[in-house]
Amino acid sequence: VRGLPRDSMTVEFGTGEATGVVVEDIICMGERTGAIVDASLWKGNDGLKPGCMRMHFLAATDLSEEPFAKFGFDGVFGLSLLGLSQTPQHNFLTVLSHLIKDRHQCASQAFGVFLAKNEHEESDIAFGGWNEGH
Repeated sequence: VRGLPRDSMTVEFGTGEATGVVVEDIICMGERTGAIVDASLWKGNDGLKPGCMRMHFLAATDLSEEPFAKFGFDGVFGLSLLGLSQTPQHNFLTVLSHLIKDRHQCASQAFGVFLAKNEHEESDIAFGGWNEGH
């Protein structure tokens, strides 16, 4: 709510910890991101285009020196089990499963990762299953 203090939390990550505030944003998957959800499974909501969803995140306000000072990236996107998440709204696979029509465990919370071996291939991640092209 505008004007009120935000919820904050501290989470452990590897050998360190991150403290921050809870924010909500829209994330989208598709060809440009290398993350694909089969459009035939998507039921979506909130008037967002297919492949987009609202997620809760921790926007860090304080990071421990170890291990974050060594990272060459500015964010971590976890795919943890629901029991390891702060709330269901912080769990990507749970949010995604509510947006997929066929909500049985196999389809809605499955994902496949392909790691390219050379510069002639592209790595990708597919949610709701795997990319059969790999």
